[in-house]
Amino acid sequence: MQAEQERERWVQWRRMRDLALAQEYLFVFIMCHGGALADERLLGGADRARARRLLRPQDRLNLILGRTLIHHLAHPEGSAAKRELCVGDYGKPYIVGAFDFNLSHSGAYVACALSAHGPVGVDIEIFDQVQPSPELLSLMTHRAERAVLAAQNPVQSEILFRRCWTRKEAVLKLLGIGLIDDLPSIDVKLDQYDPLLSAPAAIRCLDIHDPLSRFSAALAANPTIRGALVCLVDARAQFIDHWSLNHCA
Repeated sequence: MQAEQERERWVQWRRMRDLALAQEYLFVFIMCHGGALADERLLGGADRARARRLLRPQDRLNLILGRTLIHHLAHPEGSAAKRELCVGDYGKPYIVGAFDFNLSHSGAYVACALSAHGPVGVDIEIFDQVQPSPELLSLMTHRAERAVLAAQNPVQSEILFRRCWTRKEAVLKLLGIGLIDDLPSIDVKLDQYDPLLSAPAAIRCLDIHDPLSRFSAALAANPTIRGALVCLVDARAQFIDHWSLNHCA
């Protein structure tokens, strides 16, 4: 019975994915405390070796759960049950013939973003305390971003710094270039809602606003996307929520 219920859940989530992608939306699946759904049998040899090298149990679990989400969500309906997971030069995974996808994890949260309209980047972060030093700001922020942060009160400045962090991570993950030394050259337009960037490429940024402020997250995608459908699943509490993010074209 439990296995049948699990299969039905994946069918339901894939239907939501298909609905979102058919309307030129991104589909974002965020799972919290999803260890019961993590299926180690889906790992290839390289991922098994990588999982064994991870010292923290939560990191191992997140790797396995991320691969489980890819297996169930990245393949189009009716395609082969399993295809080889490839890795780009900077560690970004992809599957030939599947939807474009990207993964991120922090704490007990694992996020999988999917797109039918070009590459996608996602970043999710659990920030305990953020007190950016002048040295950190100089290393990662554009001068325009520093001006926006300096004009805020401390609480709002911290909120915008988290936005800056997640947007930049999402942009880098979309591009598949990993961390770069010239982060200050990228302006993610902190004072704009869902901005369209022109550099380092034409990219739309979307912030994922968690209603309960448990995490901070952002997306980076093709400028033509209409928005995102976000599905949040707290497996421990058997809680499922979903909401839409829209942007003005």
